[in-house]
Amino acid sequence: METLVRLKGEGVVTVPREAILTFPEGLVGLESWHRFVLLEYEDDPVVGLLQSLDDRDICLFVTDPRNVCPDYSYQLSPGERAALQLQEDGEVLTLCIMAARQEPFELSVNLLGPLAINPRRRLGKQVILAGSAYPARFVLSKAKEDASC
Repeated sequence: METLVRLKGEGVVTVPREAILTFPEGLVGLESWHRFVLLEYEDDPVVGLLQSLDDRDICLFVTDPRNVCPDYSYQLSPGERAALQLQEDGEVLTLCIMAARQEPFELSVNLLGPLAINPRRRLGKQVILAGSAYPARFVLSKAKEDASC
């Protein structure tokens, strides 16, 4: 079965129902929106689009954090693993939300609040890495000068 997804702006795409990701707790600042679909961003293969199915105006740029910080890692707590219905050896897809500022232009990635996704169950959770050295705003323009995160 397929679902019609109305994109931010004017576009519409069709995706299989199995492609829908559910974030039972929503995302930080977006607690009311629970259903998303991950779409390819044709302008850049390392960037994805996380389109809300609950509000077509909510569309987030996301990327694998290892694209900007090769040593990126974190541990899920037992409670977080349970919320994602992860088995002991279960695979986790990790994405981080990107943000752009216009004046002055700045592109950043939130490394402090990754999205942990169980691809088998299609369940996701935004994890806040309390006590972590990862920044909530890792500026990509500075990443070229100083690649440490």
